Amino acid sequence: MLKKSFILFLIFIMTTIGAFAAGKKSKAPFKTKQIEVETKDHFMIRATLAYPKSKKNKNSKSKKKVHYPTVVLLHSLGYTSGQWGNLPIMLINQGYAVLSVDLRGHGVSNKDAKFKIHSWPYFKYKMFEH
Repeated sequence: MLKKSFILFLIFIMTTIGAFAAGKKSKAPFKTKQIEVETKDHFMIRATLAYPKSKKNKNSKSKKKVHYPTVVLLHSLGYTSGQWGNLPIMLINQGYAVLSVDLRGHGVSNKDAKFKIHSWPYFKYKMFEH
């Protein structure tokens, strides 16, 4: 009985710590935008654009847009855009914008406009041509 109580107590403590950690917003040095494009055959291609936060000059009143050189990351067959590890963050820290694309049938780009799942291992040759 004492063992069960101790385990429940540990679970409670871990859950509480997790709730506090989730409540804090991390101050990432970059902004992100989710991009979604529908292809001619109604397939949804999704990507994430991440770019450095522009430093605001308090003395300047101009709202000049900052343009960053952009790196496009395309994964290989069977992988996803999430498998680039720290590379996107390293590029952002060097002043680049990073577009991480999930290719057709991979990651979050595995559904068509009607939310039907299409995974790359089941593609017919025609689907690869698209």
